Amino acid sequence: MHNRIIKEAREWVGTPFHHNQCLKGHGVDCVNLVVGVGHNLGICELLDSKYKNYSQKPSPKFFISGMEFFLNKIENDEFQPGDICAIAWKRNLPMHAAIYIGNDSIIHTSMNLGRVVEVYIDDNFRSKIHSWWRYKNGWCSYFSS
Repeated sequence: MHNRIIKEAREWVGTPFHHNQCLKGHGVDCVNLVVGVGHNLGICELLDSKYKNYSQKPSPKFFISGMEFFLNKIENDEFQPGDICAIAWKRNLPMHAAIYIGNDSIIHTSMNLGRVVEVYIDDNFRSKIHSWWRYKNGWCSYFSS
């Protein structure tokens, strides 16, 4: 059930931004927010050493490679609340991740605001969504029990 993902993501709201951290209430970045939510629900592994020490502005190729490590890419018209969007701020180069919670809102780690926030996405923001992703283990095995 996507409701568990949304509930867990909302528990991270207010967590300070800290690059390469993954501790609810203490520090997290955009990728580790997605990882931390999934890990706390038992549907996602923490990043392995290959992906753990990425730069604050990772290469888009490396970013997508990391997304493929713990998520499945889905078609743009299949997304639903609890899925993850990869965001390309410029030139179709994805470098940010957020959790879609429905009603045109996302939860993401905002470096500018310095914390995890829940925000409404407008048409301009929506145009920056590069691709959609879903936790690999969450929808069939974990939530069907």
